[in-house]
Amino acid sequence: PVMNMTHLLITASGGAVCLIRIEDQKIIFCRIGGKNPHSAEILPDGNIVSASSDDNILRLFNVSDGSHTDYHCEDAHGVVWDEKRQCLWSSCLYGIIRWEYDGENLQRGETCRPATAGNFNGHDIFPVYGEDKLFLAGVGVTVFDPDDCTFASVDGERRVKSISKGLDGRILVTKAKEMWWTDTLSIYCSGEPLEPLRSRRDLRCYKARWMLPNKFSYNE
Repeated sequence: PVMNMTHLLITASGGAVCLIRIEDQKIIFCRIGGKNPHSAEILPDGNIVSASSDDNILRLFNVSDGSHTDYHCEDAHGVVWDEKRQCLWSSCLYGIIRWEYDGENLQRGETCRPATAGNFNGHDIFPVYGEDKLFLAGVGVTVFDPDDCTFASVDGERRVKSISKGLDGRILVTKAKEMWWTDTLSIYCSGEPLEPLRSRRDLRCYKARWMLPNKFSYNE
């Protein structure tokens, strides 16, 4: 959910990146985000950036004319705008990368790595509701503090494809059962078995989000 929850920003593994107005399902923007885009983010000026894993890129779209610029990002999976720090965070092979944005270009900054052996394969990255922190799911699940680029202790839960915290504190995750998808949305609690929340036969769900304002990313 973006733009004060009036629009949905959607990616499809076939390549599409779309901004859709919820009220009338109108497609406001649609372009190809690379080979297998996993997520996208809307920037303060309305431009959009997507993260594509198969070709290892962040793709920055100029929404007004549809043009784009690509930036190398190893195993790119997630992108989140940080309103407070005026920067973009992306999940990657090693953990999290900070990017500066000047309204026209992205500039790669520091890489923050969780204290795990080998690559973390950072998958989903998303703000922790009500906190100035970010979830990061990859080889495990951890919480990232952007102020000092440190990570809370890593839980060993693997194959988590999306993670977000609800208004009541419940943490919603999707964990792959077959390749990248699942038919079940689950509640996560560190160190405990996942608690099924909703299932649907033949559902191939990749990501799930609570429908909540995102004050970490947007001045809404």
